[in-house]
Amino acid sequence: MYRYQNGLEYPKPQYITEEDLKVILTKYGYVINEIKIKHYEVNSACENKMLGLFADHLILKVIVISNNEQKTHNFFIKALPRIAVKASIVSSLNLFEKELVFYQMIKSKMDLPGLKPWSSKLVANLDNALVFDDLTSLHYLMRNKDIKFDVQHTLEALRTLARFHSSSIIYEENVTKNLNKPYRLGEEYGQYLDLSHFDKANQWFIQCKTGALMVVKEYSKYKNADKDLLKIIEDRWCDVWNAALDYNDSERSVICHRDLWNNNLLFHYKKREDGKLVPDDCVLVDFQTITYQPPARDVMFLLHCNLERQFRKENLNKLFEFYFDELKNILLKYGIRVEDIIPKDSFVRSAKKYNLWGLVVHASLVQLIGLDDNLMMKKFSEASQFEEVLWNDRTTFIREMVQESEFYKGKIIMPLEEIVEDYILTN
Repeated sequence: MYRYQNGLEYPKPQYITEEDLKVILTKYGYVINEIKIKHYEVNSACENKMLGLFADHLILKVIVISNNEQKTHNFFIKALPRIAVKASIVSSLNLFEKELVFYQMIKSKMDLPGLKPWSSKLVANLDNALVFDDLTSLHYLMRNKDIKFDVQHTLEALRTLARFHSSSIIYEENVTKNLNKPYRLGEEYGQYLDLSHFDKANQWFIQCKTGALMVVKEYSKYKNADKDLLKIIEDRWCDVWNAALDYNDSERSVICHRDLWNNNLLFHYKKREDGKLVPDDCVLVDFQTITYQPPARDVMFLLHCNLERQFRKENLNKLFEFYFDELKNILLKYGIRVEDIIPKDSFVRSAKKYNLWGLVVHASLVQLIGLDDNLMMKKFSEASQFEEVLWNDRTTFIREMVQESEFYKGKIIMPLEEIVEDYILTN
């Protein structure tokens, strides 16, 4: 039996058949008639928590006999959800199609010789699943999502993000040179690079900002404020949230990840002489929501979703400088001057301008991912509730969760109070 993430048992998923195994192993480099598949099994990638909301995450273990030698291979599988409502949402948003296009058509162009990888490798594409190298077998680990990044994790994440963004720029510059006219990935693949639910008229985004305002009025430090102050907050709330979605498409853009929360960044570690493990690499996963935007928007997304407010504010300029220097050095290695692409002062202005974007996306996502692992599994394994929370009534859900969990309450309040302080009451 196969144990799904909600603890219930089902037969082994039908999309992993022996024919699928042959496809996977062929893509992995084996000649099928020269090997024997001794055993295979499919298990949940994580029994006690959800890795994400819009896919089932599995580990495929395969034992093969090749040249009289037994070998074991692990693959990470991102499958279409078994819950029909989730599967319908994934299909309507073309999330699997977007990720497949990214890996097969965009990433293949962005991969550069001599540049350290910034993502996992797609091994095979099945009808209802994408098969990747299992990064945990390569000793990459996912951090506890309830613990914010320290300095070392932040720098490794920014270093990887700079590699990712550089790959986009370098490919475009090379094609531009060969064609003798400007070329942009955003023009060629624009249909796959939309903002999906981060749109002013999208019901998902409307539910986010409505639920957030309720939290400010009922649970934040402003809950007992005088009526005039609350009216100012309420009157300006939608305008501020909508303003976060605006961006200048005249700025140089890159392929952006646009979902850089904890579970989409995996870290590799080394042991120091004192025995402490420290991160020495980071890779990005889950490219279902890629966009084509100024790189500063990805940077601010990363910093807001993963850093404590005080640490972020105190070190913001240093972090900008670190990312920009990484970008500069990588581009220079490939014969490109960063000043010809994104001058430093332009990048810093852009990052500060998109600070509000980082705040609002963090405030939106934390409404769902801020739950502890047990609550996430309980609430989002129920099909009817999942759809209701996403599209119809986020406010009731948030109110129930705030009353149930003080930890969740604290996480959800922090970015909202920052929005009020920095963008409503200061203007």
